[in-house]
Amino acid sequence: MAYFSPDLATEVVVDAGPNGVGAVLAQRDEKDIRHIVAYASRALTDVESRYSQTEREALAVVWACEHFHFYLYGSQFTVISVHKPLEVIYNSPTSRTSARIERWNLRLQSFNFTLQYQPGSKNPADFLSRHPVQASDAQSTHASKVAEEYIRFLIDHTIPKAMTLAEVAAATSNDKTLLAVINAIQYDQWHPPTDTAVNSSAFQIFKRVRDELSVSEEHREYYMACCVVPDLHELFF
Repeated sequence: MAYFSPDLATEVVVDAGPNGVGAVLAQRDEKDIRHIVAYASRALTDVESRYSQTEREALAVVWACEHFHFYLYGSQFTVISVHKPLEVIYNSPTSRTSARIERWNLRLQSFNFTLQYQPGSKNPADFLSRHPVQASDAQSTHASKVAEEYIRFLIDHTIPKAMTLAEVAAATSNDKTLLAVINAIQYDQWHPPTDTAVNSSAFQIFKRVRDELSVSEEHREYYMACCVVPDLHELFF
């Protein structure tokens, strides 16, 4: 197993069996060695199990692309299938197929992929499609899954991360502009800085609010009162 990298070529290997569909998300490195990122499978519903083989294989394609949506959306990738007729269906803009597959094709319009045929003996998704996960996932809609993934993404990325006073101190000690402001506060000398590493525009902004700034003498290692200065610095830099 490997971590997903947006810089590597991405493949989605799919397969459909009598009772389920399987998919493997993989990437190829600079030496053209395939590394597996994720496995997925699900059981077919009673209705889906009565589809023709071509329709089941097409279902595997649309389900895999939507299942790995967060990895695939907005990028070019290759779908690998054991069903050779799908090469014509997905790679030829003039192909004509059943109404059901045409509807699935509409759902795939947001993805940029090329379908490639590969013999079944080389397909790692073959086992997954014959031993699918028996879950209610088959009944869930694409919209509901996308909504759940989006909410999970927001929770992981929008909850603010609290900063410790030590982190504020460490960042301040490496910032030439804030160090110049500290010196100006301590000695009440607000002359234009001569150090080219100091952001003169930001320094002047701090100068205009100098009466609201202070340096902690009790905890000099923390340099500046973190309740005001970091916010201003983040605002203007």
